[in-house]
Amino acid sequence: MIGLLIFLGFLLGLIVGYTIISRKSRSKYLAAAEYWIYTPGETMPKQELLLDRIVGQNPYKKGSKVPIGPAEGLVLSDIRLHMALILKKKNSHIFRPDLFEDVSVTKEHLDSMAQSNAIVKIRYISEEPLPDKRHLQFLIHAADAMAEITGSSLIYDQTAQRLVTKQEMAALLSQDVDATKPQLHVTIAWQDRPHDCHAETHGLRKIGLDEIRTGAMEADEKILVTQVLELAVERLWNMSYLPQEVEVEAFDDTFKILLAPPAEGFAQARILRMQAA
Repeated sequence: MIGLLIFLGFLLGLIVGYTIISRKSRSKYLAAAEYWIYTPGETMPKQELLLDRIVGQNPYKKGSKVPIGPAEGLVLSDIRLHMALILKKKNSHIFRPDLFEDVSVTKEHLDSMAQSNAIVKIRYISEEPLPDKRHLQFLIHAADAMAEITGSSLIYDQTAQRLVTKQEMAALLSQDVDATKPQLHVTIAWQDRPHDCHAETHGLRKIGLDEIRTGAMEADEKILVTQVLELAVERLWNMSYLPQEVEVEAFDDTFKILLAPPAEGFAQARILRMQAA
Protein backbone atom coordinates (compact mmCIF):
# COMPACT_ATOMS: atom_id res chain seq x y z
CA MET A 1 0.00 0.00 0.00
CA ILE A 2 2.80 2.38 0.93
CA GLY A 3 4.58 1.52 -2.31
CA LEU A 4 1.44 2.33 -4.30
CA LEU A 5 1.08 5.69 -2.55
CA ILE A 6 4.71 6.50 -3.29
CA PHE A 7 4.23 5.58 -6.94
CA LEU A 8 1.05 7.66 -7.21
CA GLY A 9 2.81 10.60 -5.55
CA PHE A 10 5.70 10.27 -7.98
CA LEU A 11 3.29 10.09 -10.93
CA LEU A 12 1.39 13.15 -9.69
CA GLY A 13 4.68 15.01 -9.36
CA LEU A 14 5.56 14.21 -12.94
CA ILE A 15 2.19 15.45 -14.18
CA VAL A 16 2.42 18.69 -12.19
CA GLY A 17 6.01 19.24 -13.29
CA TYR A 18 5.15 18.66 -16.93
CA THR A 19 2.19 21.05 -16.68
CA ILE A 20 4.33 23.80 -15.14
CA ILE A 21 7.10 23.35 -17.71
CA SER A 22 4.56 23.33 -20.55
CA ARG A 23 2.94 26.51 -19.30
CA LYS A 24 6.30 28.22 -18.93
CA SER A 25 7.25 27.14 -22.42
CA ARG A 26 4.01 28.47 -23.87
CA SER A 27 4.25 31.72 -21.92
CA LYS A 28 7.63 32.50 -23.46
CA TYR A 29 6.07 33.20 -26.85
CA LEU A 30 5.74 36.88 -27.60
CA ALA A 31 5.28 38.55 -30.95
CA ALA A 32 5.59 42.34 -30.82
CA ALA A 33 5.71 44.97 -33.55
CA GLU A 34 5.47 48.72 -33.12
CA TYR A 35 5.61 51.83 -35.33
CA TRP A 36 5.84 55.48 -34.35
CA ILE A 37 4.54 58.06 -36.81
CA TYR A 38 5.86 61.56 -36.06
CA THR A 39 3.11 64.04 -36.88
CA PRO A 40 2.82 67.84 -36.98
CA GLY A 41 -0.77 67.73 -35.65
CA GLU A 42 -2.06 66.86 -32.20
CA THR A 43 -5.18 64.81 -32.97
CA MET A 44 -5.74 61.14 -33.71
CA PRO A 45 -7.35 60.54 -37.14
CA LYS A 46 -10.57 58.55 -37.19
CA GLN A 47 -10.28 54.85 -37.92
CA GLU A 48 -12.60 55.27 -40.91
CA LEU A 49 -9.97 57.41 -42.64
CA LEU A 50 -7.29 54.81 -41.95
CA LEU A 51 -9.47 51.95 -43.21
CA ASP A 52 -10.36 53.82 -46.40
CA ARG A 53 -6.71 54.62 -47.13
CA ILE A 54 -5.35 51.11 -46.62
CA VAL A 55 -8.23 49.32 -48.37
CA GLY A 56 -10.25 51.41 -50.83
CA GLN A 57 -7.62 54.05 -51.61
CA ASN A 58 -4.46 52.00 -51.17
CA PRO A 59 -1.96 53.27 -53.78
CA TYR A 60 0.10 50.07 -53.77
CA LYS A 61 -2.39 47.84 -55.58
CA LYS A 62 -1.00 45.96 -58.55
CA GLY A 63 -3.78 45.04 -60.93
CA SER A 64 -6.15 42.68 -59.13
CA LYS A 65 -3.70 42.17 -56.27
CA VAL A 66 -4.51 44.22 -53.18
CA PRO A 67 -2.17 44.70 -50.18
CA ILE A 68 -4.97 44.62 -47.61
CA GLY A 69 -7.71 42.07 -48.14
CA PRO A 70 -10.40 40.79 -45.74
CA ALA A 71 -7.91 38.72 -43.69
CA GLU A 72 -5.52 41.65 -43.12
CA GLY A 73 -8.41 44.05 -42.56
CA LEU A 74 -9.55 42.02 -39.55
CA VAL A 75 -6.40 43.11 -37.73
CA LEU A 76 -7.97 46.56 -37.31
CA SER A 77 -10.58 45.09 -34.94
CA ASP A 78 -8.14 42.67 -33.25
CA ILE A 79 -7.85 43.30 -29.51
CA ARG A 80 -4.09 42.79 -29.81
CA LEU A 81 -3.82 45.95 -31.93
CA HIS A 82 -3.32 49.20 -30.04
CA MET A 83 -3.19 52.74 -31.43
CA ALA A 84 -2.49 55.80 -29.33
CA LEU A 85 -1.60 59.48 -29.66
CA ILE A 86 1.39 60.71 -27.65
CA LEU A 87 1.73 64.47 -27.37
CA LYS A 88 5.16 66.08 -27.45
CA LYS A 89 4.27 68.65 -24.81
CA LYS A 90 3.56 65.84 -22.33
CA ASN A 91 6.23 63.36 -23.43
CA SER A 92 9.15 65.44 -24.71
CA HIS A 93 11.69 62.74 -23.76
CA ILE A 94 10.72 60.47 -26.66
CA PHE A 95 11.49 63.24 -29.16
CA ARG A 96 15.11 63.59 -28.06
CA PRO A 97 17.84 62.56 -30.55
CA ASP A 98 19.76 60.63 -27.86
CA LEU A 99 16.86 58.15 -27.75
CA PHE A 100 18.26 56.82 -31.03
CA GLU A 101 21.82 56.18 -29.90
CA ASP A 102 22.07 52.91 -31.84
CA VAL A 103 19.91 53.99 -34.79
CA SER A 104 21.08 55.56 -38.03
CA VAL A 105 19.83 59.15 -37.81
CA THR A 106 20.18 61.83 -40.50
CA LYS A 107 19.67 65.59 -40.36
CA GLU A 108 16.42 65.07 -42.27
CA HIS A 109 15.19 62.75 -39.53
CA LEU A 110 16.11 65.24 -36.81
CA ASP A 111 14.38 68.08 -38.65
CA SER A 112 11.21 66.00 -38.94
CA MET A 113 11.28 65.22 -35.22
CA ALA A 114 11.77 68.87 -34.38
CA GLN A 115 8.74 69.84 -36.48
CA SER A 116 6.52 67.14 -34.94
CA ASN A 117 4.08 67.78 -32.13
CA ALA A 118 2.91 64.23 -31.53
CA ILE A 119 3.49 60.56 -32.27
CA VAL A 120 0.83 58.14 -33.42
CA LYS A 121 1.87 54.78 -31.99
CA ILE A 122 0.64 51.60 -33.69
CA ARG A 123 1.45 48.42 -31.78
CA TYR A 124 0.53 44.75 -32.08
CA ILE A 125 1.38 42.23 -29.36
CA SER A 126 0.44 38.56 -29.23
CA GLU A 127 1.23 36.00 -26.55
CA GLU A 128 -0.34 33.28 -28.68
CA PRO A 129 1.51 31.83 -31.70
CA LEU A 130 0.39 33.51 -34.91
CA PRO A 131 -0.68 31.38 -37.90
CA ASP A 132 0.74 33.77 -40.49
CA LYS A 133 2.19 37.25 -41.00
CA ARG A 134 -0.96 39.19 -41.85
CA HIS A 135 -0.33 41.47 -38.85
CA LEU A 136 2.94 42.64 -40.45
CA GLN A 137 1.18 43.34 -43.75
CA PHE A 138 -1.43 45.40 -41.95
CA LEU A 139 0.94 47.25 -39.63
CA ILE A 140 3.37 48.52 -42.24
CA HIS A 141 0.54 49.70 -44.50
CA ALA A 142 -1.22 51.27 -41.53
CA ALA A 143 1.98 53.15 -40.60
CA ASP A 144 2.34 54.43 -44.17
CA ALA A 145 -1.33 55.39 -44.36
CA MET A 146 -1.24 57.15 -40.99
CA ALA A 147 1.80 59.12 -42.12
CA GLU A 148 -0.04 60.31 -45.23
CA ILE A 149 -3.25 61.16 -43.36
CA THR A 150 -1.43 63.17 -40.67
CA GLY A 151 1.08 64.85 -42.98
CA SER A 152 3.98 63.02 -41.36
CA SER A 153 7.36 62.76 -43.06
CA LEU A 154 8.99 60.32 -40.61
CA ILE A 155 8.20 56.78 -39.42
CA TYR A 156 10.11 54.87 -36.77
CA ASP A 157 9.96 51.09 -36.84
CA GLN A 158 10.57 50.71 -33.12
CA THR A 159 10.98 46.92 -33.17
CA ALA A 160 13.47 46.92 -36.05
CA GLN A 161 15.05 50.14 -34.71
CA ARG A 162 14.92 51.83 -38.10
CA LEU A 163 13.91 55.36 -39.10
CA VAL A 164 12.47 55.83 -42.59
CA THR A 165 11.04 58.86 -44.32
CA LYS A 166 7.55 58.74 -45.78
CA GLN A 167 9.09 58.75 -49.26
CA GLU A 168 11.34 55.81 -48.41
CA MET A 169 8.40 53.87 -47.02
CA ALA A 170 6.36 54.51 -50.16
CA ALA A 171 9.25 53.30 -52.32
CA LEU A 172 9.53 50.09 -50.28
CA LEU A 173 5.82 49.33 -50.45
CA SER A 174 5.73 50.06 -54.18
CA GLN A 175 8.13 47.19 -54.90
CA ASP A 176 5.84 44.30 -54.04
CA VAL A 177 2.27 43.72 -52.84
CA ASP A 178 3.69 41.26 -50.32
CA ALA A 179 5.00 43.45 -47.48
CA THR A 180 5.84 40.62 -45.10
CA LYS A 181 9.35 39.88 -46.38
CA PRO A 182 12.17 40.09 -43.80
CA GLN A 183 13.97 42.91 -45.61
CA LEU A 184 11.07 45.21 -44.64
CA HIS A 185 10.95 44.15 -41.02
CA VAL A 186 14.40 43.16 -39.76
CA THR A 187 17.62 45.12 -39.49
CA ILE A 188 21.11 43.79 -38.83
CA ALA A 189 22.90 46.19 -36.51
CA TRP A 190 26.68 46.23 -36.16
CA GLN A 191 27.79 47.35 -32.72
CA ASP A 192 31.31 48.76 -32.97
CA ARG A 193 32.43 49.28 -29.41
CA PRO A 194 35.83 49.00 -27.67
CA HIS A 195 36.59 45.31 -27.09
CA ASP A 196 33.05 44.35 -28.18
CA CYS A 197 32.29 44.35 -31.89
CA HIS A 198 29.27 42.20 -32.67
CA ALA A 199 26.19 42.00 -34.89
CA GLU A 200 22.60 41.63 -33.74
CA THR A 201 19.15 41.41 -35.27
CA HIS A 202 16.22 43.71 -34.58
CA GLY A 203 12.82 42.62 -35.84
CA LEU A 204 12.61 38.83 -35.41
CA ARG A 205 10.48 39.54 -32.35
CA LYS A 206 7.74 40.64 -34.77
CA ILE A 207 7.07 36.99 -35.57
CA GLY A 208 7.67 35.64 -32.08
CA LEU A 209 11.32 34.64 -32.48
CA ASP A 210 14.15 35.69 -30.19
CA GLU A 211 16.58 38.21 -31.58
CA ILE A 212 20.09 36.95 -32.41
CA ARG A 213 23.43 38.37 -31.28
CA THR A 214 26.86 37.15 -32.31
CA GLY A 215 29.81 36.79 -30.00
CA ALA A 216 32.71 39.24 -30.09
CA MET A 217 34.03 39.73 -33.62
CA GLU A 218 36.90 41.64 -35.19
CA ALA A 219 36.11 45.09 -36.55
CA ASP A 220 37.19 44.13 -40.08
CA GLU A 221 34.66 41.26 -40.12
CA LYS A 222 31.68 43.62 -40.24
CA ILE A 223 30.69 43.03 -43.90
CA LEU A 224 31.06 39.26 -43.69
CA VAL A 225 29.25 38.86 -40.37
CA THR A 226 26.33 41.15 -41.22
CA GLN A 227 25.86 39.40 -44.58
CA VAL A 228 25.89 35.94 -42.96
CA LEU A 229 23.38 37.06 -40.34
CA GLU A 230 21.16 38.63 -42.99
CA LEU A 231 21.08 35.35 -44.93
CA ALA A 232 20.35 33.45 -41.72
CA VAL A 233 17.35 35.69 -41.07
CA GLU A 234 15.98 34.85 -44.53
CA ARG A 235 16.25 31.14 -43.69
CA LEU A 236 14.63 31.59 -40.27
CA TRP A 237 11.83 33.93 -41.33
CA ASN A 238 9.31 31.18 -42.06
CA MET A 239 10.16 29.06 -39.03
CA SER A 240 8.08 29.02 -35.86
CA TYR A 241 11.14 28.57 -33.64
CA LEU A 242 14.91 29.07 -33.66
CA PRO A 243 16.73 25.83 -34.50
CA GLN A 244 20.03 24.93 -32.89
CA GLU A 245 21.88 25.65 -36.13
CA VAL A 246 21.40 27.02 -39.62
CA GLU A 247 23.68 26.99 -42.68
CA VAL A 248 24.04 29.71 -45.31
CA GLU A 249 26.17 30.33 -48.39
CA ALA A 250 28.05 33.62 -48.54
CA PHE A 251 31.15 34.86 -50.37
CA ASP A 252 31.63 31.44 -52.00
CA ASP A 253 31.80 29.74 -48.60
CA THR A 254 29.45 27.79 -46.37
CA PHE A 255 28.84 29.08 -42.85
CA LYS A 256 27.13 27.35 -39.96
CA ILE A 257 25.46 29.51 -37.31
CA LEU A 258 25.11 27.75 -33.96
CA LEU A 259 22.35 29.23 -31.80
CA ALA A 260 22.46 28.93 -28.02
CA PRO A 261 19.45 29.51 -25.72
CA PRO A 262 18.54 33.19 -25.36
CA ALA A 263 20.08 35.41 -22.71
CA GLU A 264 19.11 39.04 -22.10
CA GLY A 265 16.63 38.84 -24.97
CA PHE A 266 19.11 37.53 -27.55
CA ALA A 267 19.93 34.04 -28.76
CA GLN A 268 23.71 33.83 -28.79
CA ALA A 269 25.22 32.93 -32.17
CA ARG A 270 28.55 31.36 -33.10
CA ILE A 271 29.52 31.61 -36.76
CA LEU A 272 31.69 28.83 -38.14
CA ARG A 273 33.23 28.67 -41.60
CA MET A 274 32.79 25.12 -42.90
CA GLN A 275 35.90 23.56 -44.35
CA ALA A 276 35.60 21.60 -47.57
CA ALA A 277 36.14 17.87 -47.11
